[in-house]
Amino acid sequence: MSDQEEILSFDDFVALLSDEFELDPSILVRSSSLITDCGLDSMGMYELLLILEEEGFVIDEDSLFGWVTIGDVYETCKSQKTL
Repeated sequence: MSDQEEILSFDDFVALLSDEFELDPSILVRSSSLITDCGLDSMGMYELLLILEEEGFVIDEDSLFGWVTIGDVYETCKSQKTL
């Protein structure tokens, strides 16, 4: 797999979030707000971090504070996925 290939597609990422948080996948676009559109509070954000770690992502907890949109989380995951 080349560095240019995505390890996780955005659609697969949306499916994961949709399943875990019981969200309508049609609202999950890159610009969707984690708080406003997805309804995550501080505990939900931490739960998101734990879910991603269970899926094999290695994420610095400080990244969590920079996440505003679904796209922010996806970009972090793409760059930090372990093989």
